[in-house]
Amino acid sequence: MKSLPILILVLLGSKVAPRELCDSDSDSDSESQAALASASSSESSDESTASCPDTWQGFQRGRRLWCIKVMTSQADRNQAQAECANLGATLTGINSVAENQYLQKQGVSIIKTLGLQVGTLWVGLARKPACIPLSASTNLPECKLSNGFHWTDGYTKRQETMTWRKGEPDNFIGLQNCSYMHVGLIAQYGFQPGQLADAACTATWNPRALDVESPRGFACGMWANQG
Repeated sequence: MKSLPILILVLLGSKVAPRELCDSDSDSDSESQAALASASSSESSDESTASCPDTWQGFQRGRRLWCIKVMTSQADRNQAQAECANLGATLTGINSVAENQYLQKQGVSIIKTLGLQVGTLWVGLARKPACIPLSASTNLPECKLSNGFHWTDGYTKRQETMTWRKGEPDNFIGLQNCSYMHVGLIAQYGFQPGQLADAACTATWNPRALDVESPRGFACGMWANQG
């Protein structure tokens, strides 16, 4: 995502070394996917008894129910993933228009509570390990533009639900290996609610950064429990 010059000054002036998403994905990603895979392997043959916990929203994915919960936070991507893991979940991918619209709706609720108009939510979308660093894989067809990204929850596979903002992903300043969704009451600086952009995995809320680029929450996902 291209940002205004003031954001570049913020990045250059920071004394904290940027922390990229590791080539094998974060440990918390792997642990969460293992837990979800275990739940999948013990799946009951009676799908009709599946239900999501209170405050989680269910979405049908094939014969199974996927549960999503949106949390308010100013954390970076890896912290958000760790918070999802604490709930037995992982940062969720987006498998349908309905899921995208739900994230937008929940995002607006967060934004309004904070007295803002725009912001972003972390989702389970990141650059493929084989495409990091991008400079070493630029000429690989599988690493060009959106081809270089994958849903990290281990279950979402649909490429067409990656609703990128025009010009994204652009790997601005070469550190954008993660992704968030724009949410809010209005479109701002060309950012439309529901669209995705790549971002540095270490991005957090910063008083000198644009609200339209500031994380204000994240979305967790997991399979429904069998009743």
